[in-house]
Amino acid sequence: MRKSKKQSGSSNVSLSREQKHECKIQRLRRALEYSELRSEALHEVLKIGREQHGIYLLKKAGAKQ
Repeated sequence: MRKSKKQSGSSNVSLSREQKHECKIQRLRRALEYSELRSEALHEVLKIGREQHGIYLLKKAGAKQ
């Protein structure tokens, strides 16, 4: 009987662990979605600044040597 109690106890621990991992995955997915949305919005702001005001704020490609 003791072995079955340990096994059921360890399955509860792993289930709890799985739930924690699922919560962490969901939180990270929301953070990634927010970050991608923010990046897209900033690119739009730069695009509008360039089109309407002629302001180029992006760094030019290539390094000076």
